[in-house]
Amino acid sequence: MTGQVRRITFTVIGGGGGATAASAAPAHQGALLSGTITLPASATSRNINIIVGAGAGAAGVGGLGYGNGGSGPTYGGGGGSSISIDNTLAVVAGGGGGRSVVNSTQGTTTTIDRYAPFTQMPSTGSSAGAVNGMTRQTTVTTGGQVYVGAPGLAASGATGGVAPLATANFPATNPTGATIVRTAGVAGGNHLTGANGGGNGANGVAAGGGSTGAGGGGYAGGSSGASIRRTDGNIVDAPGGGGGGSNYTSGPGVVVTTTGTSNLPPVGPTGHVGRVEVTWSTT
Repeated sequence: MTGQVRRITFTVIGGGGGATAASAAPAHQGALLSGTITLPASATSRNINIIVGAGAGAAGVGGLGYGNGGSGPTYGGGGGSSISIDNTLAVVAGGGGGRSVVNSTQGTTTTIDRYAPFTQMPSTGSSAGAVNGMTRQTTVTTGGQVYVGAPGLAASGATGGVAPLATANFPATNPTGATIVRTAGVAGGNHLTGANGGGNGANGVAAGGGSTGAGGGGYAGGSSGASIRRTDGNIVDAPGGGGGGSNYTSGPGVVVTTTGTSNLPPVGPTGHVGRVEVTWSTT
């Protein structure tokens, strides 16, 4: 662009994590950032580079972007979207984490999707840059056993989401004759380690007959969830959803003001495509 451009107005949306159209608990969306970028009065020419994050594709493939979404056995993460000005990064909207898949042969098993620490919510996979991934809580009513798969963690700034460690079963004593196997999640990538200089989301992990959700990409990437598996006469696989990628607003020589954040409606089975819109003025 040429001329004394002083102000750029933007809307940047990261790609969505994988979900399923038939599910009442789809993956969460990419982050939405809107605001203005104010440039120095001396600016006479600017090059703007835009990267639009892709939503997670079919068969667990993560979306490409500024930080790719992780892939997974079933549901991948969304890619981050970004704006750079003269090769200086100004805005990143992180991609959303993917949904987890529960598997069970126990006829009296129910599942509830929850954010840690187990506040019930209607979704799995995290909204980018805002919250952790979801816990898929599987309750086996026979014997009063409850199995909780650890959610993936959203990235924080330039640091990828930490790999969730232990998963829990309540009460802690294993049922007679049952084997309990815990599968850890995978950490998200830090800033500058992933696609286009961002951080990639972690890949999802197969867990018995289920799978954890993959992390979303962004300024840094979200981690994948962890899982707990019970095997005896019945099988329970309770994995967690993926964490979202982190957002970013800054850059030397520019002043970024974010006027609001929100999320798009859920879309499945593949994640929604990200979006970048810019307009500019000389005042």
